Amino acid sequence: MKNVFVPCDGCTLCCRGNAISIHLELGDDTSRYQTFPHYIPELAEKGIVMLAHNPDRSCIYLGADSCTIHGDAPALCREFDCRRLVKDMGYTKARKAAKKGLLKPGIVTRGLNLIPTLNDF
Repeated sequence: MKNVFVPCDGCTLCCRGNAISIHLELGDDTSRYQTFPHYIPELAEKGIVMLAHNPDRSCIYLGADSCTIHGDAPALCREFDCRRLVKDMGYTKARKAAKKGLLKPGIVTRGLNLIPTLNDF
């Protein structure tokens, strides 16, 4: 289930160092975004692209305080919920993924701290 409200409160951890793939099947339009070929060669070979990033690995659409395309962001951005990620993965798997560099440790911590605000309907 997609969450209607994620209490980000200015947090932009998910906008930093993550590969946000553009998904046509989810309604994304590649012509609306600045993109790069996906960093995973197998995905790049399939023509999958991701949002472009700045040299510091932050999303090019991240402004000084928040996302500059929030209302028109790709599906993965609109649907991302760190609480749901940690809850669905389980803390141990999420922590191990962070140790392997697959998730940012800050996102795991933030998601864990915000799980009590998650409303499952």
